[in-house]
Amino acid sequence: MKYSRVFIVISPTAIVPKKPVRGIASTTHRLDVILRSAISALSQGNNIRRDVLFIGYASKSNTVIELRGNELEKIPSSEIELLHLILKRSKGIKVHTSSLSELKNYLRNLCRSIIYLREDGELIDKVNLRSLPKPLCLFLGAHIDIEPRQEKILELDKAIRISLGKVSYMTYQCIIIINRLLDRLL
Repeated sequence: MKYSRVFIVISPTAIVPKKPVRGIASTTHRLDVILRSAISALSQGNNIRRDVLFIGYASKSNTVIELRGNELEKIPSSEIELLHLILKRSKGIKVHTSSLSELKNYLRNLCRSIIYLREDGELIDKVNLRSLPKPLCLFLGAHIDIEPRQEKILELDKAIRISLGKVSYMTYQCIIIINRLLDRLL
């Protein structure tokens, strides 16, 4: 199955633990942002969005967490549950080490349109998302922006920069809004 959307969340601080932890936010340096974003990207009510691929990149450890909507058996409602599935390497979940350059090369073969969500981007209402070739690959920073060095490696200067408006949203909220907009458009 082909994906219509790919969400890529880059975190400069997150660490993927080797075993279950109690307090995700503090012990994993904000891996919770990636996990919450994954749940938001892949959830559609009580169902799984089968046409969505989610990629979380934990920069500190060069760890890629890939959740494939078309293969997942379930999407939990909490970050702790999702972390347990990731650590067990459940079906539809792939975790591997990769440099940012390697991730860029992987995405180059996958993405037809690259969109970078930034507060200083063009208002999303002014961008004709319907006309863009699919899959749409949407890059978002985690709790802080993607670092300039990472932007350069990922060649995000060539991406379509969009904004959801003047309000600052959390990463997972941005994903929910984008999914809803794309559901209406596509």
